[in-house]
Amino acid sequence: MAPPTTGGGQTEEDKHQQEEIRVLHAASMHGRTDVIKAVITELGKTGLPYTLLPSLLSTPRDDDGATALHIAAMHGQVDACRALLLAGVDTKARGTAGAVAGKRAWDMTSSSSSSSSKEVQQAFVMEGFRRTALGEA
Repeated sequence: MAPPTTGGGQTEEDKHQQEEIRVLHAASMHGRTDVIKAVITELGKTGLPYTLLPSLLSTPRDDDGATALHIAAMHGQVDACRALLLAGVDTKARGTAGAVAGKRAWDMTSSSSSSSSKEVQQAFVMEGFRRTALGEA
C-alpha cells in the first residue's frame, strides 16, 4: 500500500521532512545546536536509510538556495557548523540561487576575517581530517 498523500501529491512523511529541514535552517542561523541535534534525531527516526541522512541535511532552502551549513557559516555559528559537520552534511554542496549560487559553505567564510569565521574554517579543516582518517573523504 502506498503512503497517504496530501493534496499536492506529497506524502505526509515528505511534508514532515520538509518542515524538519526548515527548522534545521532556522536553528543553523541562530546557533541552536540543541535544535539541530533534535532535528537530526527526528529525521533518523523516519526510517530514512542512514546513508541518505547527510544528503537530506544538505537540502537547500527554496528562497535562496543555501544549505544549513551555508547558513551556519554565513552567520559565524561555529557550534552549529560543528554539529552539522559531525552529522555528515555534504561539505561540497553548492548553493543553488542568489548570493550563494555555486558557492560551498566554506566559501561563505573566506570573505570575512572575523574570529568566528576563522573558527568555522578550523571546524571545516578538522572535520576534513576526521573524514580522511575514517576513510570517508
